[in-house]
Amino acid sequence: MRQTPSRYADIARTALVAYDLPTNSTATLLRGLNNAVFEVAADADVRFALRVHRPGWRTADQIASELAFQQAVGARLDGSRIDVPRPVPASSGDLVVRVLADVGTPGLCSLLTWLDGVPLRPARGLGPRAAELLGEALARLHDAGASFQPPAGFDLPRWDADGLFGAHSPYLSGADVDELRDLLPADDHALFRRVADRTRGAFDEFEAASAPGQFGVIHNDFILGNCHFRLDRRSWRVGVLDFDDCGWGWFCSDLGAVLGNLADFRTSFTRLSRAFLAGYRTIRPLPQGFDQHWPLMMATRHAANCLWALGRGRTTGDMDAARRQLDVRMQLVRYCLAFER
Repeated sequence: MRQTPSRYADIARTALVAYDLPTNSTATLLRGLNNAVFEVAADADVRFALRVHRPGWRTADQIASELAFQQAVGARLDGSRIDVPRPVPASSGDLVVRVLADVGTPGLCSLLTWLDGVPLRPARGLGPRAAELLGEALARLHDAGASFQPPAGFDLPRWDADGLFGAHSPYLSGADVDELRDLLPADDHALFRRVADRTRGAFDEFEAASAPGQFGVIHNDFILGNCHFRLDRRSWRVGVLDFDDCGWGWFCSDLGAVLGNLADFRTSFTRLSRAFLAGYRTIRPLPQGFDQHWPLMMATRHAANCLWALGRGRTTGDMDAARRQLDVRMQLVRYCLAFER
């Protein structure tokens, strides 16, 4: 079923009743690419972010696990320059609220604290100091992910090669991975398979090395658009958003997303990537295999997102958008692999 803004808004308004918020609280749709995200205005100076989760993407238990990890990360980041949204429980104490969206189909919702700030780009305010803070932010997330002790019932995806590219990848949301063969040109599909095979080989190398602290809960969508900067007493703070892809994975692969973003700005890539990696190293060493595999890790993200585009297209009914996304992602795969030369 195609998801519509009005349908999302109906679910959001119903979900707000479950929280201890003023009765005149309003919800304004901000975006609906994956989950629908609403800005909730509770009072003049109090805002929250309400997510209406895409059907078929995550179960209620997985959303609750994601929020439990966010809560743990937030506590660990106290006193740093890094912020993450904190989950807000409903009046019942539940972190996930179910709203009957269709007959027999619950809409799953969650409420988060609001983080001020704006994304920065190399052409719009992202210089070496901000890039260094990005590196620090990701390293602190990795510290938290490496030491995190999951509670009983904790359930998040495993972003290994099967999770990223396999027939049962969470990205597919029930779609068939073989559909890519029909949706992609033959040369693009062959390249997709090569990247999948090379990624599996790289992950096997990481596992064989058995280096401590290289695997844990990763953000898995650490991109410029999910990092919101704000000035606080003349110094930057950064809020890291959108943990709804987080899961178990290799920290080396988590670096690929934001490096791929920075690579889009080729003239400033060397300067900003060096600052980003320097910021990371102020907190923890670079992951095993990074020097050899960073262009592949950038390409891995884009290739795996082909499955995300396919899965979203099938669950929303918008396959035209999926085809456009597939074309863009495979162009970016080629662009990222060119850094190996």
